Amino acid sequence: MTPDDLTAETAICILACASLIQRRLHRLIEFPNRQIAVLKRLIADGQHRPTNDERRQLARLTNDLDRHLLSMAETLVTPDTLQRWYRKLIAQTYSSHRRGRPRIHADLEALVVRLATENPNWGYATIADRAGELGWSVSKRCIGYVLRRHGIPPEPSRGNTDWGRFIEAHWPGLMAIDCATWEVPDPQGTSTSRHHALYAIRLATREVRLMGVTDDANGEWGTRCCRNLTAYEGDFTAGATRVIMDRDPMFIESAKECFRSIGCKVTITPLKSPKCNAYIERFIGTTRREVGRSIIPFSTEALRRTLAEHVDYSNHERTHQT
Repeated sequence: MTPDDLTAETAICILACASLIQRRLHRLIEFPNRQIAVLKRLIADGQHRPTNDERRQLARLTNDLDRHLLSMAETLVTPDTLQRWYRKLIAQTYSSHRRGRPRIHADLEALVVRLATENPNWGYATIADRAGELGWSVSKRCIGYVLRRHGIPPEPSRGNTDWGRFIEAHWPGLMAIDCATWEVPDPQGTSTSRHHALYAIRLATREVRLMGVTDDANGEWGTRCCRNLTAYEGDFTAGATRVIMDRDPMFIESAKECFRSIGCKVTITPLKSPKCNAYIERFIGTTRREVGRSIIPFSTEALRRTLAEHVDYSNHERTHQT
């Protein structure tokens, strides 16, 4: 066996371990979210005990989590109760006292569960249609039984991940722009003037551009900055298919047309939803922590030079989590 084979095998082992850890982290994150949903339902209905379907869902999420992690987490019930629910779920699955029609084929059941988990917005009818296209005949009622047996809620309660799927589908061509505000003291030191810094970021590479800095931000200035970015920063905008921006009055129609002219569609985030543009919001927060807490700019030019140096540092020297 050559050293290259050993290197390849080591890489495969590392990827397998990372995939397992990621799946468990997703379970660990999904478990408290499901608990909150159960608590909201109990409070709204004035009840004190979760239903059997809710117990199955919680048991399914904790069946492969370490007991030590469960003991450290805040849970509705003790880890022993969760394990007992899971044992009861197994006992009900393989009980010899079942009546009625025989269960569906194991491959079909696994397919239904996979379609429901990988496509949260698919309902029973859609899953039945997709299974029919693959050569399986199954009814909507049967799909409901299968999903309840595996602790998977119906489509409306399965979680809305439309924005997450949008980001994943358009990831290589996504670009975002946003504006940050800075306070610059006047020469007398009696007051400050608000300055605006306009940033653009490529989400896939985290590359950032400082589009401009001004103390008189308006739609005309925003349009000029967008035109400069699309006309003279071809290496940065190459391959961009969508740009995410908020509803700032600075982004007028002429500014949006600058991006449409290079074949880049404009996506406007909903009102009061900064998490929909989280990547550039986080960069702006990092800039405030790393620059705003250590440097006081005394002029527009000083602010522009400082922010440009920080962008250059972020693009070429700073270590990113990605």
